[in-house]
Amino acid sequence: KYQEESTKVSSVSVSRRAAAPHFGQSTSDRVRTEFSAEQYVHIGDTNMDRHYAERNGFAYFYPDGERGADLEAHVSISFDDSLKGVEVRVPVEVETACHTCGGSGAEPGTAPIVCPQCGGRGVLSDSHGLFALQQPCPRCRGNGTIVEHPCKTCRGTGRERATKRYTVKIPAGAKDGTRIRLKGRGEAGRHGGPAGDLWVVTHVTPSPLYERRGSDLVIDVPVTYPEAALGATVEVPTPDGKISLKVPAGSQDGKLLKVKGRGAPKLKGGGRGDLLARLKVTVPKKLTKQEREALEALQQASREDPREEAFTS
Repeated sequence: KYQEESTKVSSVSVSRRAAAPHFGQSTSDRVRTEFSAEQYVHIGDTNMDRHYAERNGFAYFYPDGERGADLEAHVSISFDDSLKGVEVRVPVEVETACHTCGGSGAEPGTAPIVCPQCGGRGVLSDSHGLFALQQPCPRCRGNGTIVEHPCKTCRGTGRERATKRYTVKIPAGAKDGTRIRLKGRGEAGRHGGPAGDLWVVTHVTPSPLYERRGSDLVIDVPVTYPEAALGATVEVPTPDGKISLKVPAGSQDGKLLKVKGRGAPKLKGGGRGDLLARLKVTVPKKLTKQEREALEALQQASREDPREEAFTS
């Protein structure tokens, strides 16, 4: 879910993922090779490699256009919002087609002309039988066209920077690092190619109560020695409110008690994870006279020697 409007400039990082160019050919007709020289061997009707063009300063010449670059925006949300889901406003600076010339690069009322040197192909060929040695046309820089009267707004580039703001729905159960794709909201394509995508990456503020384990939530539950030894029912907070948790008699420090369906929502559906209550047996730092006498009586009556069992091999 997204809406588009103008906004102030905000910083985003651009992800230059190599997008597959559209050649207008079947898969069997496409040939991809690695280029390291100023010229390269060309087989069939495959066009100039985009990385070669980037390295050598040439524009990309693809008959069906080149896909725009993907963009990546980062948003921070609270732990509670990550469990419930939330809508956030994301400002993104993108490169779009010039509003004056419509992306042609030519002054309104004029149009680019076909390059007379390469005949609009963007490359010059030197045939050697089955193979053809090609290099980008030096006159049009691989575009296939020449702009004689450049647009004053974009100075002939056909592009301009604009800042837009999108409303993005973060789903319930989003984790730190969850990626949400907004198709076609990245950089505009070139030469009629499709726009790239916008990827929104979530950063979740840690919770002071819960530890996230996938869709499960872990919470530390302090219990007294008598509660752990004799058993008790204690109140435990959950994302949906407090619940009563039964602590079995003889529970050890660190014991995990599972409460089904009280964890985080699962991103791909299928309900929710579990709440894992981790018992923490507390030891009082100061004792009253009555507490001390009771513990001393317990010590005299106790038959347990935990070290004997632990240290006997």
